[in-house]
Amino acid sequence: FDNPQNVEYAKIPYEVNDCEKHREFAQKVARETIVLLRNEGNILPLSKNVKKIAIIGPNADNLDCLLGNYNGTPSQYITPLTGIKNLVSENTNVEYVKGCDLTDDSEEEFKEAVEVAENADIVLLFMGISPKLEGEERRLSGLDDRQKLDLPMIQQRLLRKVFEVNKEIILTICNGSPISLNWASKNVPAIIESWYPGQEGGTAIAKVIFGDYSPAGRLPITIVKSVEDLPPFEDYNMKGRTYRYLEKEALYPFGFGLSYSEFRYRNVIISSEEVQIGESVSISAEIENIGEYDSDEVIQLYIKHLDSEFGVKNHQLIGIKRMFLKKDEIRNTKFKIKPRQMALINNEGKCILEPGRIRLYLGGTQPDKRSSELTGKMPLSFEILVAGNRQEIEY
Repeated sequence: FDNPQNVEYAKIPYEVNDCEKHREFAQKVARETIVLLRNEGNILPLSKNVKKIAIIGPNADNLDCLLGNYNGTPSQYITPLTGIKNLVSENTNVEYVKGCDLTDDSEEEFKEAVEVAENADIVLLFMGISPKLEGEERRLSGLDDRQKLDLPMIQQRLLRKVFEVNKEIILTICNGSPISLNWASKNVPAIIESWYPGQEGGTAIAKVIFGDYSPAGRLPITIVKSVEDLPPFEDYNMKGRTYRYLEKEALYPFGFGLSYSEFRYRNVIISSEEVQIGESVSISAEIENIGEYDSDEVIQLYIKHLDSEFGVKNHQLIGIKRMFLKKDEIRNTKFKIKPRQMALINNEGKCILEPGRIRLYLGGTQPDKRSSELTGKMPLSFEILVAGNRQEIEY
């Protein structure tokens, strides 16, 4: 590491690092990264006037699941339990039971958790993992890293026990790597991905749950259904890896995320339907918020080479913008696609522009079948022709 005397950031006083402005920024970052994975029947957002809420789970009041790793130590922090208590009506009765630890097999608190859940109007479950269960160092598991992608078994058992007595469940997970929620994705009405949301994470999560903020985060990873869907760890080929080369259906795809609002894309204009190799192309569109909530929308632009000989299986993200729209507001967005974004890497590692047909996709998700199933939508698509001779360009 660098000598602290030579690092300007090391000279910032603690009272500046720990100021109110920075805490507000931490909350903003946490809100914007939350991904709504499931919202069956629009169970979310909840009313702040719910009479009785059961809060259950090992990550409901756990500092570890907020901070992740490579972090400082905040002078104050807000867990989900505290964030919810701070936000609900004074007439709301909030009961908390941990239920179980992250991985221990003890079901000692199951009975109390089930009783609290059975008598509640809504159950908020906070599960997942913590940095103690994943990372490059040996942790609680005694292993270098996670061996499975599933929710720890003790938490799966608790989830099903609670579900038996109350199906009105909002499941929030904290994690730094994918968790395969196969059973929950079919049975639990709402699922929130909160990652390790930082010192203000509890407030951010509560504001999403109760509708003070419409979630707009998108998955930066692919959540597969099982570790068996991945190639062997020792296999360094790209086949079957990432959304660009994935062959099996994902549980939750890269770029996916739901919102409390709804958006319409229209009036798309492409600068040219035929370009010469080495030329740029522009695409613009209007985005309209046709839902009931003010909300961000994450606009994604993908490209797919239809005539490539380089074995590119799927599409590739080449543009992304986050845009805030009030209810009924219409805004314009524009992307300029440069030659490098239309290039491919050949088997010799050279950056190549080649002639042929290119398809562009513009929308709020990637243009895969699974995203379409989850959202009921498909991005708009357009085809352009790249003419000329193959050309190598700077990588």
